[in-house]
Amino acid sequence: MSALPTRKNEAWRYSDLAAVARHWPVAVEPVVVPAGETHSDIIRASEEGIRHLAISIGAGGAYRLTILDSGRAYGRIALDVTLHDGADFQLGAILIGKTNTPEFGLGSHTCNPVFGATRNAWDPSRTAGGLRRCGRGAGAAHAAGRRRQR
Repeated sequence: MSALPTRKNEAWRYSDLAAVARHWPVAVEPVVVPAGETHSDIIRASEEGIRHLAISIGAGGAYRLTILDSGRAYGRIALDVTLHDGADFQLGAILIGKTNTPEFGLGSHTCNPVFGATRNAWDPSRTAGGLRRCGRGAGAAHAAGRRRQR
C-alpha cells in the first residue's frame, strides 16, 4: 500500500491520520521461521511509529511474538501471518502505563502536566485531592455514589 490511507479503509478508520502521515510509507519487515524451528521475538514499541511485519512460519515451526508497549503518542503494529502445516503462532503483549498519579507517588493531588488534574466526581470544578493514605478522592467518589459495593 503506497497511498496514505483514509477513513474509508476499515483497517485505518479509527487511526490518527495526522500521526499516520508522519510515518508514511511503511516498509514491510519480513520474518521467516524455517520449517521445524522455534523462534521468539520481543518488539519494544517505546517510540512513536508504525511497523508492518509479514510473518511466515514453515511446516512444524513455531513463533512467539511479544509486544512491549510503554506508552507513546502513536503506535501501530500490523501483522500478516502465513502458517504452513502444523505451524504455531503466539502473540502476547505487555502494556506498561500508569494512572494520573503524581511523580514517584509523591504529593497530595493527582495532578500532572500530561493529563492535568483528576477531577472530583462530586464537584468537577474541584480536584479529587486527599492525602496519600486517604485514597486520593475516595471520599468524593463515595459521595458521588461511585464506590465499591461490599
